[in-house]
Amino acid sequence: AIGWERYLINGGSPYTDVIEVLAVAIAVGLVIGTAFFVWSEFEKKSKL
Repeated sequence: AIGWERYLINGGSPYTDVIEVLAVAIAVGLVIGTAFFVWSEFEKKSKL
């Protein structure tokens, strides 16, 4: 669990990995969604 080792060593909860996976999934989803939105907007403008 990258970035959470220190917290886990200091007595983290077993849910930390779940939270991290959710956070990464949300971040990746936002990046992909933003990239797709920008690309679709660029496609619209390039066709005009």
